[in-house]
Amino acid sequence: MGRVAELAGVSVRTLHHYDRIGLVRPSARTPAGYRAYRAGDMERLREVLAYRRLGFGLREVAELVDDPSADALAHLRRLRGLLRERRDLADAMVAAIDREIAARAEGVTVPPEEQLGLLGARLYDAIGGAYLATRRTEPRFAAQIGEALGDARTVVNVGAGTGSYEPAGREVTAVEPSAVMRAQRPAGAAPCVAAAAERLPFADHAFDVAMAVSTVHHWEDPMAGLREMRRVARRVVVLTFDTDEPGWRDRFWLTRDYLPEFAAVLADFPSLRGMAEAIGG
Repeated sequence: MGRVAELAGVSVRTLHHYDRIGLVRPSARTPAGYRAYRAGDMERLREVLAYRRLGFGLREVAELVDDPSADALAHLRRLRGLLRERRDLADAMVAAIDREIAARAEGVTVPPEEQLGLLGARLYDAIGGAYLATRRTEPRFAAQIGEALGDARTVVNVGAGTGSYEPAGREVTAVEPSAVMRAQRPAGAAPCVAAAAERLPFADHAFDVAMAVSTVHHWEDPMAGLREMRRVARRVVVLTFDTDEPGWRDRFWLTRDYLPEFAAVLADFPSLRGMAEAIGG
């Protein structure tokens, strides 16, 4: 164990902890009774440490390394995608800062909206290039969404991204404002329209169902977007945050483990009741 800790750049105490919680357990013993790592154990440890160094909490790491659909090659591809996303984010932020430094050096005042734009919508496009490699469909969400869609034949997916939750066997139209996301939609995906949720280019009641999955918090005006969904469809299905629920910050992995500041982003987020009323109850 000491040798493995030295190779991995972690403490023996860390390895003992991983063993105790069942994250990485040495599967062999030496004749003297010491715990020993086989090749498969070392590979799993490599994956655990890589995800940890990318900022994942232990609970999320356990879910990732125990994913039955992912082999070693799949983990490597996912890690590569995550690293590319982090690199792209850093490169985009450096480029934005460099532009502002150059402007200020020439005595040019950078308006506040321009400052925010460099780290807002444009940055979102800059870091979205690895989305397909870093996002997976959550089966539990997919099952709930499929049940909520019921027997709908025509569906509009608002804020569709790369189409992770678009249902098969139905006539789907996707709506996505980001060109970066639209470019990553796989071959055979539903046709995609460049538009914003607040201004859907469809006639009233053009669809059986309008769906929106983990996207409402990105919209400029969530309530306007929800009302538009209600206008163009007979029924609306939305997967989003319930910020009315007491203690949600401590239960939501993003605010609990990584970005407590995200709670401030949702400070003015519509109430669940308000959103439900906007889509018809």
